[in-house]
Amino acid sequence: MSIDRQQVDRSGSYVSLLSHYDLEGFPVELVGGFEVLCDGALYRLEIERLLWSTGVQLELGSASLRLMPLSHELLFNILRNRPDRYKAIADVMKRDPRRHIIVLKQLLVSNIWNEEQLDKLAELLPWPELHSVIQMGNEV
Repeated sequence: MSIDRQQVDRSGSYVSLLSHYDLEGFPVELVGGFEVLCDGALYRLEIERLLWSTGVQLELGSASLRLMPLSHELLFNILRNRPDRYKAIADVMKRDPRRHIIVLKQLLVSNIWNEEQLDKLAELLPWPELHSVIQMGNEV
């Protein structure tokens, strides 16, 4: 059940279309058209093209919902400069790199990152599979 009407939200570096719902007693915020622009980086969420199929699906009674992939959460929190979050997320991702590497690489090449953000990612996840993508981004 919808709690409010969709609205465009511009908050600092973020632009999105927000709406709120009650899903069997759980508050849910839906975000569409989400973009982050900060420090020369531009990150556009592409749910249908990149993130939908890699999210974790949860069943809640008769309803189900899909959570964002950790690759998105990691990059989003690097953009927000939230080490309390991105360090914990990276630690979980390190346990199963194969699960995360493909979508992470897709997110890196589909968006614009600054050198500091790419260096932070390389520090958090020193995976050989990421080196070429990160190096490419640093050269742009």
